[in-house]
Order: sequence, then C-alpha cells, then structure tokens
Amino acid sequence: MPKVHVEQGWLEGERVPLVTKDGFYYSFKGIPYAAPPIDKLRFKAPQPPLPWTGVKKATEHGPVCPQLDLFTDQYLEGNEDCLYLNVYTPELTPKHPLPVMFFIHGGGYKCGSSGSFTLGTKNISNFGGDPNNVTIFESAGGGSVGWHILSPMSKGLFQRAILMSGSPFCDWGNTYFSRRRAFALGRQLGINTNDDKELLEYLQNVPVVKLRNKNPKVMILETLVETFALKMFHFTPVVEKDMGLEHFLTDTPENYLKSGNLNKVDVMIGYTSEEALYIGSRIKSVFDHYQMYPEMLVPREILVKYRLRSHSKSLIRSALITSEANLLVMTQ
Repeated sequence: MPKVHVEQGWLEGERVPLVTKDGFYYSFKGIPYAAPPIDKLRFKAPQPPLPWTGVKKATEHGPVCPQLDLFTDQYLEGNEDCLYLNVYTPELTPKHPLPVMFFIHGGGYKCGSSGSFTLGTKNISNFGGDPNNVTIFESAGGGSVGWHILSPMSKGLFQRAILMSGSPFCDWGNTYFSRRRAFALGRQLGINTNDDKELLEYLQNVPVVKLRNKNPKVMILETLVETFALKMFHFTPVVEKDMGLEHFLTDTPENYLKSGNLNKVDVMIGYTSEEALYIGSRIKSVFDHYQMYPEMLVPREILVKYRLRSHSKSLIRSALITSEANLLVMTQ
C-alpha cells in the first residue's frame, strides 16, 4: 500500500486501476485539512488539522456535512466533522512535479461534499504535485473560485482559475443584511437577543440537525421568490469588518475590481450547459414568479435599494398622514 508523509503524520492510500483498464493511479481519501469545526469551533475560522500518531488510513471518503441535498431533496445526516479532502495522482515520485487541479465542490454554499471527485493541494509536493502550478476550478457556479481570485488570503496559492458558470457578481452569490439574517436565524431557532456573543454561544450549542435548510428571511421581497429563482441565497460568503485579523473577504467584489486589488492569475470563464436541469420539476413555479413580479429581472442590489427607498417614502407618507389625523383630532 502506498504511503505518504505529510505535516501531520503518515497516510496510507491505495493503488487503483483506471476506468480505462490501461493503467493505475494513487488515491488518498479523507485527509483532514482543518480541525473538526465542532463545539466552540462551530462558526469560527478553521484551525490547523490535528496531528496523528502511527499511519492513518486514507482509503475512505470523509463524512459529508449535515445538509439538505438540493439535487435530491433528501436530508443527509452527515457529521459536523466534515473538513476533508482527497488527493489523486498518477505518480508519487515523478521526474518533474506535476500540475495540480484543485476542485472545489458546488452546491450553492448549502450542500455538497468532496465525494469521489475532489482534488487537493494539501502538502501536494509530497504527492508529486507542483505547488507552483495550481489551477482552482468549479464550485457554486464559479462563485467560490472567483472569491479566491479576490481574497488577500489566497494570494500566491494558485496560478490559474477556471470559473465554470457564474462569478462573485451573481445575485445569488452575494450576501445582503448578513448580520440581520444571523439574528433572524437565532429567533427562528429560539433565541431573541441583540447581543453578538450571546447569539454565537447559542448557535454553537444548537443541535446540528436544527441548522439544516434554515432560510431566515429579512425582507418582504424574500417571501415572493424561491431561493432557486437564482436571485437570493440566504447564506453566502460575507464581507468581514477589518478588525486587524486575517480574514477572507474585506470588501465587495465591485470594489476589489475597481481598485485592481486582486490576485493576478490566469482566468478562464465560461458556462455549463444544461446546468440547471436538476430544478426542472420546479422550473414552472420559477417562471411564474418572474412573470408575476417582472422587477425580479433587475439585478438584486438595484432592486433592494429601490425597494428600500420606496418603502422609506411610504413610511414617511404614512407618518405624515397619521400626524395630520392626530392634529385634526387634537383641534376638534
């Protein structure tokens, strides 16, 4: 059995025949890339993976995260201890380091797993890979790949990127009112508080099954559309406040692009044909929503700002009418 030594210890994989039956490749599955995000690490930045003693078997995929599989509409029990990657390579000791493809699974930031298809770059030189020749690709319509192009934390970790449909500029890939949504989630799960620490502690102790497929709404607009109208996803990457600590996103994609403050890598952008066929059974309701509310065709940021402005005017108008009514009562 093939063995590889990485920073945390020894791994034992397996030599697997190609589906074409004309060769073999080496497979190492279920390699932890971070400490289990459980207990006080839930909703925290990932911590380094824990070392192990002896030789760790790397022949089975790691657990999937607890989730509602959007492709099958089935709940997967899974396990919160789910931060694992897989490495597949044709040679462990090639004459020259091999190019690396780093695949990030999709699922709308809500479901999916590394499964049988994910490649990784953890200690990749020990698997025969070239850490200076890395291409990242796919993931949530290309959105995650695009965020890595923008993130200062990803600088120097890859040289090329392939966005297979979508980008960080897509409506569904951008967060909005994320703090309000976090507190709305808390209320949905049983806590009514305005205190950040109290909310975090509560959410860290909620049974994980209660967190699956929660879609807390913060605007009336959200009640009018299904999330898979490709307009709004409830939980997506968040622009963080600069608190002097390392964080993944510090600004909006528009500002990154305008300033030119992004990772200078080769980029290929395209689309995936027939990608949305899996929602075919719901496509009529999606079209019905758009026909009923044609303003949903407007980019969400413009739509939300317009709606908020209109809503504010309505409130002011109502307040003035109420004040006038009160004044009439007082003067009678």
